[in-house]
Amino acid sequence: MFEEIFLYPAVLRRHRERPFTSERREYLRYLKDRGAASGTVVRQARYCLSIAQEIEQWPREHCFKAAELQAVAASWAARRVTQGRAAAPRWPKENFRSVACSFLERLGRLAHEQAPPPGRYDAWLEDFLQADCQERGLALATSKNRRWHIQRFLTYLDQEGYSLQRLTPDHVNVYLKHLGQMWSRVSLGSTAHALRTGDFGTLIWPSSAV
Repeated sequence: MFEEIFLYPAVLRRHRERPFTSERREYLRYLKDRGAASGTVVRQARYCLSIAQEIEQWPREHCFKAAELQAVAASWAARRVTQGRAAAPRWPKENFRSVACSFLERLGRLAHEQAPPPGRYDAWLEDFLQADCQERGLALATSKNRRWHIQRFLTYLDQEGYSLQRLTPDHVNVYLKHLGQMWSRVSLGSTAHALRTGDFGTLIWPSSAV
């Protein structure tokens, strides 16, 4: 993937040799496959390289809270100003934080601050995700992230009086529209991905490939 967006050998080598190489490569491929413009992919690649270097010191299974990302972004942006690479820290910090949220969300390493309240589908969800995790070989952080999204959706179904046994794609679409009033496109995309992939996606769309 790096070979497709960088021409200079030194730049290419830097992106190949720095931390989280495979994760960054897969993320950029994900962006390109979703139709992101070439300039956007290059920009994301540069920020992801900086993000990878900043989070390398953290444990691999650590899920970052909003306050932690804010602190990392602020520290990075301040150094950019000190190094003469930015006139002010505001936009570097915001851009870093935005890309970091997207990148870490994709990796299943973005913490969500509030857990959904207990629901009647909790036992079913635990068994379902355990089987899905074993079949697909999901990482622990990815499984935790997916549980959070699906649990919120099931809680919403319960609150609205809908039945899991009569679930249809329309229920998911209504739910995503509901979230769209409060969430960013990155978080909304992560929820849609969690609900539409794997066995849970097949449960909703049994007659189509997911």
